[in-house]
Amino acid sequence: ASMKKFTVLFLLSILFFSGCGNIKENGDEIINMQATVGTKSILDISKDANILLSVKSVKSDCLELEISNKNSNTVFWGQWFAVEKCDNNTWYQLQEIELEENVEFIWDDILYSLQGTEVTTESVKWSNYYGNLSKGNYRIIKAFYFDERKPDEKIYVACEFTIE
Repeated sequence: ASMKKFTVLFLLSILFFSGCGNIKENGDEIINMQATVGTKSILDISKDANILLSVKSVKSDCLELEISNKNSNTVFWGQWFAVEKCDNNTWYQLQEIELEENVEFIWDDILYSLQGTEVTTESVKWSNYYGNLSKGNYRIIKAFYFDERKPDEKIYVACEFTIE
């Protein structure tokens, strides 16, 4: 069962190494795609994890995310994220860009950690994954856990943002 969950954690590594900047990746046709809305959200978002996400700056293809650990314990997370769009008070998943056959996004297997009461900032770039976001209300979702040996015991935390 954990293998199946693990296959969900995939993404192109270039998403993260380019940061939230103006670096051109290969394949400009991907960058110019618009994100499309898919099915209703299935994630259970925690309201009391004491992990605070706040958006520092946002563009149609990326954002700067501040992560504050309000717990006394260290918290762990990986590169995985999801972006969802709000429509009529309902959250919908964005559809992943369809790649060529037999090609899938791979999430880099990097583990981040933040000790109790610490704050860090992370660049999140989604244009190669979903396309660019049109105007609207969105939320970014990250998965956190408190025991690095039990990455399946995830807590999903979200932060809303707006594309003007």
